[in-house]
Amino acid sequence: MPCAIRHLNRITASAELAPVNDSTNVVIQFANPNIFYGASQFTYTLTLYGLDENKLVSVTHKSFIYPGQFNKTIIETNLPVSSGDVGFAPEVVISNPEWISAQEFSRPQTVVRQKSFVLSNSGDKIEASGIVVNRNPFIISQVDIEAVARREGRIVGVSKTLIQNIDPFGERFFKVVIPVNNGDISGTDIEKTEITINPRR
Repeated sequence: MPCAIRHLNRITASAELAPVNDSTNVVIQFANPNIFYGASQFTYTLTLYGLDENKLVSVTHKSFIYPGQFNKTIIETNLPVSSGDVGFAPEVVISNPEWISAQEFSRPQTVVRQKSFVLSNSGDKIEASGIVVNRNPFIISQVDIEAVARREGRIVGVSKTLIQNIDPFGERFFKVVIPVNNGDISGTDIEKTEITINPRR
């Protein structure tokens, strides 16, 4: 293992509960403080614990993170527990990062334009849409789109979608429908709905 990799800082993660009816969503924010190295793959395990410290649910998945990326968002949806049964902050454990230099693993240049946020006809959902623009001379194979709605700083709704194969210098429309917890949209500034994109070459 190269000396530079042995001295890299860890990928960090924080997580917030996003209750919805009888299940729970969790919004995870990952940060990589290493500006010269990214992880082409890493494993993360999300665990929720009950009031008596018993394990309620645990999921393990793989992802990636670019050099110096501080705002990678992943939403885990429909975990089969009620948020009222969760007694502690979600635990996220990261393992097995496969480090690769920034020269070999740089983030594709993308931008979202024409963002729009409107209420659904039923009045209990937020419809977020926009256009992802590929500013690279190569195909972007996949873009994960994560949407988070808040009221007074607390998450009231989340959703996500996926688009694939955006042509070089091309663009693709997307739409995400965000159910709001208990259907109560009051006090939610829909224009401040957070949209993050995770492109992968």
